[in-house]
Amino acid sequence: MRAVRKLLFDVVFYSLASATAFLLFKDESWFPAMIGGEGNCSQIYEGYPHWPPEPISVKLEIYYMCQLGIHFFSIFEIVTIRRKTDRKYY
Repeated sequence: MRAVRKLLFDVVFYSLASATAFLLFKDESWFPAMIGGEGNCSQIYEGYPHWPPEPISVKLEIYYMCQLGIHFFSIFEIVTIRRKTDRKYY
């Protein structure tokens, strides 16, 4: 039962994270039109080395920080919690 809950949580969480990322990225100049954006991938490094040419929006910074926090927590969980419960940890 525990594995099913974890699987269900992962499906819901990553689906919502992907949908949120799409909604946040779709109006960016570098998000390609072939996957629903309005930009072109060739514009991603426009103005390099002074990148990005326009300031990053606050909503993107918050999204990036939340994702970074989730990945840091996952590393912390693996090292502290799963090390004690998983037999195949090493």
